[in-house]
Amino acid sequence: MRIAIVAESFLPLMNGVTHSILRVLEHLQERGDEVLVIAPSTQDTGSPGEVYGAHVHRLPSVPLAGYANVRVAMGGVYRVKRILAEYAPDVVHLASPFVLGWRAAQAAHQLGIPAVAIYQTEVPGYAGRYGVPFLENWAWNRVENIHLLAARTLVPSSFALNQLRGRGIPRVEMWRRGVDTQRFSPDKRDAGWRGSVAPAGERIIGYVGGSRSKSRCRTSPCWPMSPAPGW
Repeated sequence: MRIAIVAESFLPLMNGVTHSILRVLEHLQERGDEVLVIAPSTQDTGSPGEVYGAHVHRLPSVPLAGYANVRVAMGGVYRVKRILAEYAPDVVHLASPFVLGWRAAQAAHQLGIPAVAIYQTEVPGYAGRYGVPFLENWAWNRVENIHLLAARTLVPSSFALNQLRGRGIPRVEMWRRGVDTQRFSPDKRDAGWRGSVAPAGERIIGYVGGSRSKSRCRTSPCWPMSPAPGW
């Protein structure tokens, strides 16, 4: 197949969206598909022009206010439509679409190319959390417009599934996250370390997160943890 992936963010910026795209590219290369990645430009001159066999087409971009390493692609629908028309993909993969992805959703729709939209970033929710709640309704309108145009929307959790269905978005299905069993394997366990933190064989739970969990751990024991009833 010929697949166009429209990335709201991509290398060298590494985040959840970029990581997901890399795993998709790895899988598509193994399948033997032909892939084009459309992504914002970067100031890093060493950015790869090809990743896992996929050509990377960069669009002019500007830094997001307050986040210099996050780039927002410039231009209108016509620019993306021209790229897609020339490449003629079988399907367009919209990776966490919002700005560039919104243009790509419209371009694909106008060209009659099916698009699959991945909802993994709750952009409208960020508006309230970052002090601009008046933008939340506008952001939801943007999200709804994108996913209404998509032939299918994929979400990583039941929460996201119910959230979008509750807003009237059709054709929403689960695309659960998995675990890389080569990178995260019981073969890598360290018996000495485990004995030092859980000498009585307690169940060990690791957590990587934000400041709320850190503040809790300052006032109450967080490690090691005993298994909860029923675990």
